[in-house]
Formats: sequence, structure tokens, C-alpha cells
Amino acid sequence: MIDDLLARLEHLAYAPRVGGQDRPPLVTYTTTPTAHGDVVRATPDYREWYLRAYPAARREDLACVPPPGPPAQGVGGALIEF
Repeated sequence: MIDDLLARLEHLAYAPRVGGQDRPPLVTYTTTPTAHGDVVRATPDYREWYLRAYPAARREDLACVPPPGPPAQGVGGALIEF
């Protein structure tokens, strides 16, 4: 049973891509332990694949929506009454 699973995983990992399929890489993230907990980052290969698969996710395509509320007044700005 385990041998069948390992053979299937190997086939999926190294099978030729059919019909121009663009599959994500097998390794999609790395974990780095720090003093404040683990830091999880996407691998560069995964980022490249993601931007190919989802072109609208590029930073220049993001909409810039202002936060709700009054405009910022800076330090010591006008008081807001509720």
C-alpha cells in the first residue's frame, strides 16, 4: 500500500505536463524558526507560478481603497466628537 502511494507521488511529481498545464511547484513555502515564533514564506518558484496563474494578483493591479473615517489630522489634530 505504501509502495503504491510512493509510486503515485513520484509519478505526479515527474510526469510530463500535458496540454500546456502549469502546475504549482511541489515545495510552496519555507518555515524559519525565530525567537517570536515560526516565519512562513512562499518560495520564489511558488510566487512566480502564482503570478502566472493569477495575473490580477500583481501589486500594480491592486485597488487602493482609503480607510474608512475622517482624514488623518496628524499629532494633536482636531478632536473628533462621537
